[in-house]
Amino acid sequence: MKAVNRTLLLFAFLLMFFQVNAQIGTYFEETAAPQFYLGLGTGINSYTALLGVSGNYRVAEKLFIEGGLGIGMWGYKTSIGLRYHRNLLKGLTYGFSFASCSGLKEFTTEMEVQSGAIEEVTMDLSRANTLNLKTGYFWTLGTSNTFYIDAGYSFALNNQPYKVQDGSALSSTSIAVMEILSPGGILLGLGFTFGL
Repeated sequence: MKAVNRTLLLFAFLLMFFQVNAQIGTYFEETAAPQFYLGLGTGINSYTALLGVSGNYRVAEKLFIEGGLGIGMWGYKTSIGLRYHRNLLKGLTYGFSFASCSGLKEFTTEMEVQSGAIEEVTMDLSRANTLNLKTGYFWTLGTSNTFYIDAGYSFALNNQPYKVQDGSALSSTSIAVMEILSPGGILLGLGFTFGL
């Protein structure tokens, strides 16, 4: 509980910090917004996975094509989508994307099996795809860099994208854990982008 409270306090501090910095930043005119942004991001079911890079290209006044490449708990992740900004200086964004996670072959970890014992289990994590809907908020930092936060939902397109390879029978708890770890579910992300 203390860890959760600390995380919430840190999150609130970051929001206040970036809100103040965005208010005193040197804003550009919307018509002079950069055409391309390169970024770093992190998150859960986000388009950059746990750690990755993003590219955002403005194809219309407030419409961007966004792509991400990162690494997460289900291997490498690639994603592509569209994002709409209500304002190019700061504010709400809306987007959807398609993402694909590579999976991992012969992934070995300790898990609870049906007997209740904790044993080493070998699994194949299959390629898993998702469709993602999100909304977000961003702040302009300096003249053209941004800090963003995203939230939404990631719809899994594959049912149980893993297979136990060594014949172990997972307990119901382990199956629930694998459901949580597999791509899909709550989407949270944050990161920085740099206007070029």
